[in-house]
Amino acid sequence: GVAGFIGSHVAHALLSRGFLVWGIDCLTPYYAKAFKKSNLVSLLSDTRFRFTELDLSVGVLPPDPADYVFHLAAQPGVR
Repeated sequence: GVAGFIGSHVAHALLSRGFLVWGIDCLTPYYAKAFKKSNLVSLLSDTRFRFTELDLSVGVLPPDPADYVFHLAAQPGVR
């Protein structure tokens, strides 16, 4: 999701290129919620960024018309 290390960096890169970004993350307890929220702080200050806390295993909201979708949601350690 967007609050993880890779997702937050991808979101920053897209914002720096002028894209509007809608980030989704379910903020699972696998990592400390405070750690993931710290990855969101600078993203949330950008008016071109929108965040939704959502578990994709339950469902997904249809995005506004989207040009691209980057699916980076994963559960570490799943075998």
